[in-house]
Amino acid sequence: MSHVNLLDLPVEILHNIFDYLHIKTIFCSLRCSCSQLYNAIKTYKGFELDLTSASILQFECVSQIIHPECATGLIFSARNSQNWDRTNSFLKTFDIQQFIRLRSLTILDIDLTDLDDFLQRISSLPLTSLSIKLHDDHQRVLLPRLTSLIEQGNLRKLELLGLNYSLRALSWPKQCILNHLSITSCTYEEYLTILKQSPFLRTFILQTCFLTMNTIVSYVSYPQLTSLTINQFYSPLFNIKLLLSLTPSLASLKLICHRSDHDPLFNGLKWEEFIQTKLQFLKTFQFCFRQSVSTQMNNYVSLLSIVKGYHTPFWLETKRWFVTCDYVLSSISEIILYTTPVPIRNSKIFIRCNPSSNSYYFAKGFPKDDNDDTPDDKTPLDLDLTNTSKKSLDMRYLACALPQDTTIVSLNLNENKIGSDGIKYLVDGLKNNLTLITLDIGLNPMGDPGEERLRHVFEMNDVLQTLNVENNPVIMT
Repeated sequence: MSHVNLLDLPVEILHNIFDYLHIKTIFCSLRCSCSQLYNAIKTYKGFELDLTSASILQFECVSQIIHPECATGLIFSARNSQNWDRTNSFLKTFDIQQFIRLRSLTILDIDLTDLDDFLQRISSLPLTSLSIKLHDDHQRVLLPRLTSLIEQGNLRKLELLGLNYSLRALSWPKQCILNHLSITSCTYEEYLTILKQSPFLRTFILQTCFLTMNTIVSYVSYPQLTSLTINQFYSPLFNIKLLLSLTPSLASLKLICHRSDHDPLFNGLKWEEFIQTKLQFLKTFQFCFRQSVSTQMNNYVSLLSIVKGYHTPFWLETKRWFVTCDYVLSSISEIILYTTPVPIRNSKIFIRCNPSSNSYYFAKGFPKDDNDDTPDDKTPLDLDLTNTSKKSLDMRYLACALPQDTTIVSLNLNENKIGSDGIKYLVDGLKNNLTLITLDIGLNPMGDPGEERLRHVFEMNDVLQTLNVENNPVIMT
């Protein structure tokens, strides 16, 4: 078996190898190793420059080592922890118009004024990918230079973060050749315009989509789109279905929806029917559906009844999409149904259902993999829900997990609005609990029936050692 020395390779193959190496490796390790590699690097024209964290002094060093025409990618941040405004220093150090091979440009944390200057300077560059993140979110700002850049026809990928798209601010070309687009938000009418005038668009990422009943009027389909992501969708299931029906060729779909009222959005059977009839090419479906449990809600919805709609052969065998359902214990309680979880602020404990065993348990985080629906962490927990506006409905969900729980040793429900019914659910849940040692339920109006039930807690539970019911006001009837 023959051995080939790295230095015996043609310079073209060395350049191909450099394409897979970090720029620091190329300059700090290879460049100084021998004259042959030094010369190969000197003629290499595929550098991806990441100047996100570079200091102004490092700008000078990079400009002396790498010629602008040797760079094909550039990432620049107008702000970092050392310098708040670095745009002027960057533009003084580098003549960006000399980056004649630049294909990809990412501009981060930039102001509108500096962005306009940037867009003017890069108008002649052969960019195929442009990503812009503004320092502050802006509503409907005019960007005529960006419109001109799109109209030139070189761009294939465009990302605009921190900028709310508007037809009035950014005129969309009639035959746009973009195949990847990511924007912060748009209305339904603007969404339709983009699809209509972008016949080559394959991937569309929306941070927020605004949709109302009276705006859905189009019955035209746009089969060019194969991947759609909407990270904030405030609309009922009926409207969502109408929107998705416009793009029947979707192979990948990601939806994050938040509802404050009861909606069939959680209905797995309805989703199954819709996907089988309208989205027959869908291979990947990631979603996170959230519903706030407000203080006005009194209807109990079993988590098991929700998730069992997603335990049919269609979901588990045909598609292999595994769905989890949680009750989120936070200042504002939520029911969350998901294949892909999103961070929930101020939430550390979840009540999770296990449809395989028709049971519930407490979880401290999201599942580690797609099909992980069993508890794996037995570390004792102190669950503190003090002054979090918990009421009887919350206690009903809490009581579902208490009988099988093996983790909660202390439960603090001080200063809530549990009421007599809430106490009933709580006591029922504690009957067979073998872990809870301390229960604090002070400052909760519960009435005489609630107090009577609490008197029997110790009779039913041999594990509970401390029960605090201090200053519980009695509701007058």
